[in-house]
Amino acid sequence: MDQLNTAQQRRLKELIHNKNNPERITEQEVFTKGQVDSEMKCFNLELARHLGGNKKHNQYAEFVTGAKGDYLIITRTPQASYAFYDGEVKDSGEAVNYNEPPGRMAEVKTGGKCWTKVLNDQLDQLSDNEWNEIIQTLRELNYQINVAIACKRQSFISFSTQEYAEAAQEVFAKKAELPGVVHLIEPT
Repeated sequence: MDQLNTAQQRRLKELIHNKNNPERITEQEVFTKGQVDSEMKCFNLELARHLGGNKKHNQYAEFVTGAKGDYLIITRTPQASYAFYDGEVKDSGEAVNYNEPPGRMAEVKTGGKCWTKVLNDQLDQLSDNEWNEIIQTLRELNYQINVAIACKRQSFISFSTQEYAEAAQEVFAKKAELPGVVHLIEPT
């Protein structure tokens, strides 16, 4: 890992040792699977597990990507910005049937009941928690796209239901902040 700059090394130590961080990785994963790409000098780590513990979400991520685990990218910027994705698309992932070639980074979303209120113009019926979920999702997706762009990677977002996909596309169109590709890839 000599190729990492100081900020990237600091970020990795934080992700490994911060016990309050739910997205912890191990030193063994970093040193056995971590790689620095030759062009952008970004750190890449494909995990053998999904973080977060939501079984339905993890199954959907594996269906879409064909990957058995999440994927971490850390930029070479002074901030060492990083993002966890739900996987890197493999040949076996359903995403390849939607013109997403192997190697693309994927973020998947399941659930999203509050987003249907957005689709149905029921914004006044959103609770504070639902508003927070929408805002957090928008921030997360925007951040992931920016990390992918900084490392010359392409990414996309997949939603598990038609309503969720339509609502998200409507919000994204109004916000005009997410220059990503959005798919509906329904579980079979």
